[in-house]
Amino acid sequence: MSLHSIDSHRTAVALKPSRASVFPNISAAIDAAPDSKLCAAVLFIVGVLYVAMYNPFWVPSGDGDLYVAIARSIVQGEGYKFNGQFVNICPPGWPLIIAGVMLISPTFTAFKIVTIVSMLVSLGAWFFVLRRVASGRTAAGVVLLTGILVHVYSLTFWTHSEAVYCAISTLSLLLAMQIAERKPGTPWRIALLIVLCAAGVFVRWAAFIQPAVLCAALLHESRFWKIESFKRWLVCGAVCLATFATFFAVRRALELTPQQELDQREAGAVFDDVSSAPRASATADSKKVDMVNVAATKDRSVAGELIRRGVESGTWLSWLFWQPFRFAAAVPALAWIGVVVGWIGIFACSAKLIDAFRRRQWLWWGVAAYVAALCINWPNANPRYLVPVAPLLLLAAIQGTKLLFIGSIGAISRDRAILFAVIALAMVVSIFEAIVIKRFEATMVAWTLVTIWAMRYWSRSGGGDRPAHVARFMVGAFVASIVLVNGALYAIDVRVARSSDFYNRYEAGFNDDLVKACYQLQQSHVQDAELAVAERYVNLGRSRKSKYAVRAAVLLTGKSVQTIRDKWAGEPKAELLRWAQRRKVQYYLDQRPNVPWRLWHFVLPRELNQKLVKEPLGEDSGGWVLYKISITTFPVLPPSKPTNFIQETVGGNLKIEWPTAPLATAPATEYRRTVEKVALPQLKNWPSRVPGM
Repeated sequence: MSLHSIDSHRTAVALKPSRASVFPNISAAIDAAPDSKLCAAVLFIVGVLYVAMYNPFWVPSGDGDLYVAIARSIVQGEGYKFNGQFVNICPPGWPLIIAGVMLISPTFTAFKIVTIVSMLVSLGAWFFVLRRVASGRTAAGVVLLTGILVHVYSLTFWTHSEAVYCAISTLSLLLAMQIAERKPGTPWRIALLIVLCAAGVFVRWAAFIQPAVLCAALLHESRFWKIESFKRWLVCGAVCLATFATFFAVRRALELTPQQELDQREAGAVFDDVSSAPRASATADSKKVDMVNVAATKDRSVAGELIRRGVESGTWLSWLFWQPFRFAAAVPALAWIGVVVGWIGIFACSAKLIDAFRRRQWLWWGVAAYVAALCINWPNANPRYLVPVAPLLLLAAIQGTKLLFIGSIGAISRDRAILFAVIALAMVVSIFEAIVIKRFEATMVAWTLVTIWAMRYWSRSGGGDRPAHVARFMVGAFVASIVLVNGALYAIDVRVARSSDFYNRYEAGFNDDLVKACYQLQQSHVQDAELAVAERYVNLGRSRKSKYAVRAAVLLTGKSVQTIRDKWAGEPKAELLRWAQRRKVQYYLDQRPNVPWRLWHFVLPRELNQKLVKEPLGEDSGGWVLYKISITTFPVLPPSKPTNFIQETVGGNLKIEWPTAPLATAPATEYRRTVEKVALPQLKNWPSRVPGM
């Protein structure tokens, strides 16, 4: 199997350089250092970076808290439950792994060891996958870049399932490429590949689309339409069968009754942490675990919703490589920047796809299918879902950028004709959106394409070294920006993780009062269903609904909790107290609106916050408040004579008729409902082990 890479041009590039100059065969110029030593050096560096972020404490993560709570329920013999209810939100693989670790050591340190090792295994396998499509140095550089992405390194201290899934999926991909190369021991590799395909489904539902990448790898560089590729197709069939059969079997085994589905939703075990508006500025995860998440909304038809998702696909890439774009998207006026930057990356990857088609490198088309399935099927961008293919996206963007400026796709005259064509297309799209749709989403994408192709035309029309210089500059800027942005985020995360008061620093102290409140509830011996939490909260100027409070409270108290209606969130109201009396709720946990706004580990300066909202801010607030609800009863003696008499006028005279019923002799009962804030204890760096274990 031939190996290819993009190397820097050492000589002048003509107006129409040959493809060989862009993709020299690296088999004749292999790196001096053996691959195993180079891989070991990369993993050592990344391992040191990950260990530097270690602390023994629980790190809030939402979904990760759900998995740990389910695992604890399994260990305690209660079954596959969360918040006292059977659930099917996730496959059982990861909770079972956590449960096994919990039997040995119910500490968050033990969980972090598993996630760190899993991520290092994944990155090590990625090196040898990339080594088949790039030089050793390029593969090492891409693995290092991947390792410092915030969405990658955060998986080493969160208890999400992606770390283990990435290890499984990357090993599967490496096996598929080795099978395509007809390495010795192919039968056992095929058997192990099938086992890993089933294992991936047991860990994440997203493994359902993994065959797109694996089958493309099995057919890589082959003429798959020829009869000689028949054996490859047989393996592809086995991969699909193992994946889909396991998927539907597990879904069937976890199937719930309609009442259990309702109970699961009320228990907070659903993926509907969504903001009030499904726009590019939404920072929420997927709405639900359904295979297809496409539906009309009150503002858009199905076609319009698909167009929106297609246009906003750029946010998946921009948020993956540069997380601050996700923060900036909280301001609607800045949300479009992430879309545009992401589409620049998509166009670069598209150039790589065109070249891959010519070379029959089907692996890249499998990755494109994987990414497209996520972008179109998921209502809101969640770049964490792209982590399993992040190294290939990085390499595609790097190689595609060079192809845009150096690759030979026709003569200069053709580039000029294409430029005029895309300008005309952009004008048509702009007019259509302005008149018919009255939005400008596709317009941004169209003019981004015009800008990129204009840069290509300018680069190639200069002659001499200009195309090579522009390509090197663009690739260098791309890599440097990733290093600077993610390196800065990593440095901040390390400082927070190593601080003496972790919860006071993590996410700007957002979880500090929550942890203290749950500790106080444990000390008060709260029982199941005696705590109610509010799901609605206000941050970044928006009212949002999140299952985070439910998941964290269940994990930290070790008890089941109840949720209140969104309209009751905030200061306790009479309706909430009456509901608490009926439900026998004794405590209420509420999140106060964040003023000023919170962004990651920082609190926005008040002056900047006021400029963004263009109105004065209220008093500083934020954090969590725990209330104690008390219901007392006292007797009310009946009146000495009836008060519910009837008055009637007869002949101009007032006639009073008393009821004939006898007076009540038993005293009546009335309720006095009171609520008070609970003083939270002074507490630092708790918990370091799973509460209740």
